[in-house]
Amino acid sequence: MSITPDELDALAAVAFAVHGRIETARRAVENGRTEEALSALADARERNWRLKRTMEHAGGKEPVPPRVAALLAMQESLQPANPLRDLAALDSPANRRLLDALTVAQAAALEVDKERGHAGDGFAEVLEDFAAEVQTEIHGPRGGGWE
Repeated sequence: MSITPDELDALAAVAFAVHGRIETARRAVENGRTEEALSALADARERNWRLKRTMEHAGGKEPVPPRVAALLAMQESLQPANPLRDLAALDSPANRRLLDALTVAQAAALEVDKERGHAGDGFAEVLEDFAAEVQTEIHGPRGGGWE
C-alpha cells in the first residue's frame, strides 16, 4: 500500500506532537509538577499508540522486539501440527464469559474514545481485536464451514 505525501505529513505531525508532550513531561518533572508530567506522558503514550496503529493499517508490520519474536517462534513450534483446534474445548463457559466481558468493555471504551475524539483508533479498537479472537475461538472463523 502506498502512502500519499499528505498522509506522511499527517503521521509526522502526530510524531511531532508526541515529542512535544514528552518535552512537556520532562520540563514538568524538572520543576516538580508530577501530575502534569503524568498527564503529558499518558497523552503521549496514547497518541503514539494511535500513530502505531495507523501505520499498521497503512501496511506497516507490527514491531516485535527480538526476544519477544523468539518466544513467539518457540511457542508456535510447540503447537500441534494440525492447525485446526478442537472447537469444543474452546467453547467453554469461561471463554464465553470472557467474550461477554470484552464486549461490555469494548462498548464502554468506544464511548470513552468518542468523548476523547478518537473515533476508530482508541482502546475500543484493541478490545474489538481481542473480542474477535475469542469469538473465533468459540464459534470458529466465519466462512470456515464451522458456522
